Amino acid sequence: MLNKDQTKKIVEYVIGCKLPELVRFDTSRLSELLEVDTSALENTCGEHSPVSAADIILREKVNRSLHIIENSDEITAEELAEKLGFANTQAFIQLFKKNLLVDPDRYIFIVKNRHILKCV
Repeated sequence: MLNKDQTKKIVEYVIGCKLPELVRFDTSRLSELLEVDTSALENTCGEHSPVSAADIILREKVNRSLHIIENSDEITAEELAEKLGFANTQAFIQLFKKNLLVDPDRYIFIVKNRHILKCV
């Protein structure tokens, strides 16, 4: 069983991952790195955090997508999903919308046109 400090390290580790590593990252990979059973990892995160280990990883992928959008001239939801390792674009879109209350294409439009929208 992991303690609260170890759970905090999980969050820090996921946040600190480079994008190529995060792309292929899931709870199985995280449990391998920590040398703990996947179900023990999920149970521990549930005890010490309001979100699961899988949610921690997925939320970080959404955070990274925001960075990619800000630093890309043009990008689509499909390209974001691919860059972040989602096999299913629709799953990425649903996750993005669940976390930000707007779909990625609309968010991209807002970010890329905010200079125009400020004048309105």
